[in-house]
Amino acid sequence: MGILQIIIQIITWSLSTIVFAFIYNKMYVKYLVGEGFKVKEISSTKDKEAIYLEIGIEPEEVVAG
Repeated sequence: MGILQIIIQIITWSLSTIVFAFIYNKMYVKYLVGEGFKVKEISSTKDKEAIYLEIGIEPEEVVAG
């Protein structure tokens, strides 16, 4: 993954790092939820279920807490 990112950075003059930051953040959130971390608070107008569906996690996979 790292070598691919370096190649894409060279081609796009490092503009791909902005896109990769969002992709990595989504991967990290999925990892944390998979490890058992729970959402404590959301500073958004959306509810938890809508956000889980937006990032690709089924609300049933998350243990209510």
